[in-house]
Amino acid sequence: EVDVVINLPAFLSGEFSHVRNELASVVRAVRMKAINTGRGQVVVKAIIETCYLTTKMKRLACKICEQAGVDFVKTSTGCGPKGATVQDVELLRDCLDERISIKASGGIRTLHDVELMINAGAVRVGTSAGVAIMKDFLA
Repeated sequence: EVDVVINLPAFLSGEFSHVRNELASVVRAVRMKAINTGRGQVVVKAIIETCYLTTKMKRLACKICEQAGVDFVKTSTGCGPKGATVQDVELLRDCLDERISIKASGGIRTLHDVELMINAGAVRVGTSAGVAIMKDFLA
């Protein structure tokens, strides 16, 4: 699997075609390398860093990711000032074609957080608290 952060400076500068073309190039390169090495399908996840975007920009980022052919849209790297929110996951799910999955990342620390994200539409979560969450799940 390959995670790639969209070109946020270009996106915020309005260079949407550049962002789409760059992301599509990554998707093509990953897929060609996988085919040529006999590895099969490689999943590409585009990280859009929702904490820096308005609702309108998040919708546009989803459209760009769709056009580029990614398999997942991921809320954040977890390095920004804010991680995944339920509202963002719901928005992404509403904006994206059903073939594109969502990974919620950043700030997910509890089993309750995981449940909220999955109920909002995420099929994966990224967390640094995996051990504590699994202990809580098994308790």
